[in-house]
Amino acid sequence: MKVDPDVVYSNPLPHVLILTAIVVGVATTALGLALILRINEADTRSLTPEQWNVLIQIKEQGFSFMLGEVGSGDSDIKLVANEFFNSLQFSRSLVQQALDSPHAESVFRTVLNIAKELGKPTLAKTKNDQATIARLHAWGIDYVDTA
Repeated sequence: MKVDPDVVYSNPLPHVLILTAIVVGVATTALGLALILRINEADTRSLTPEQWNVLIQIKEQGFSFMLGEVGSGDSDIKLVANEFFNSLQFSRSLVQQALDSPHAESVFRTVLNIAKELGKPTLAKTKNDQATIARLHAWGIDYVDTA
């Protein structure tokens, strides 16, 4: 085989492999950044300091944490205000109580307003009923889960 010294020969395979690796790396990073880990409010009471430290390390990797099932038991307003949690998910039971009772609605909306003041997105679990969903959105809930 004669090689012409004036012609540059190039194998495209390494370039294709590098581009593939970049695309896979970006896609994997995007997926990781899109993950939100939910910790139910009741479960936070049993976390040890070592477990909290592990969760903090995970958060430093770019993951977000949601405080889940707010209002399903004895709620702690300090958890709602804790900077560790990026968002809140209100329990189905608290949402139903807020829909049924003016007093519970006042408590619910107060906690919701605290979350809003702190810039935390909110999610509420409820039944699949358009009037209920509209009412929750009118109160300021960002997302409604009817599953």
